[in-house]
Amino acid sequence: MGSVLRYKIRRTIRQSERAVDMVTKVRRTKARASHNLKGTYYSLKFDAPIQPFRLIEIDPQSVTEIHDGSSKIDIKTSRGCSITGGDWDRKTKNIEKYTLYQSFRDRFCHGTDWEETELWQDVVENERWTSYHAASLEEFRERCQKLDKLHDRIDTYGYKTQSELETESDDPIRENRRTLPPEMYEVTVDIGRDGQLILATGRHRLTMTHVMGLDDIPVRVRTRHTQWQRKRDQVYTGERTDADHPDLAYLKPTK
Repeated sequence: MGSVLRYKIRRTIRQSERAVDMVTKVRRTKARASHNLKGTYYSLKFDAPIQPFRLIEIDPQSVTEIHDGSSKIDIKTSRGCSITGGDWDRKTKNIEKYTLYQSFRDRFCHGTDWEETELWQDVVENERWTSYHAASLEEFRERCQKLDKLHDRIDTYGYKTQSELETESDDPIRENRRTLPPEMYEVTVDIGRDGQLILATGRHRLTMTHVMGLDDIPVRVRTRHTQWQRKRDQVYTGERTDADHPDLAYLKPTK
């Protein structure tokens, strides 16, 4: 290959990378503007502010529930933020009964081979490769190896935010280039009427840190129940002083 051709190839690659970077920047700007606008909308309806990109520190083991799949909330909210009433926070199941939880506990606490876990058996028997970003058994095996690497890195270096991982390019389970703000790829929780934390997205990281017994990790709140938001309002205005909850502790009374 001649030097001129090599130069043209490198130049084309650089131009392509710059174009992708520009698209990413535009998409992130639009996403921040859109979600901040939604936060402003809710802040006009309620006293306590809604900050869509704020991360709060929680104990992973305080997340004891996951949606059971019968609620439409996952479809409605996606990665966004919302305040919603209804009974969606009652349609949950205990996270310890979740196949992923049981399999992670067996793998990372008891050293069980992946092939012996319930997760492996479920995926293989039902050929559910695509649920784990795989197109074949071999790719699913590679996915499990990446989960091992993620566990080892968290155990060695501690849990890192998506912003930190993006800077270091050190995320074993990242599959594609991410064009939204890094906060939108964090573990997200929904908060029910009584303040219960319900796993929304980021099931692998949350479940892994849960069984590892980490003290705290940063998460983003996706959906709050209307009744819970009313309690936040009372803390924010000083009507209530019981703020022993990660979604209340940072609210400063206005009175």
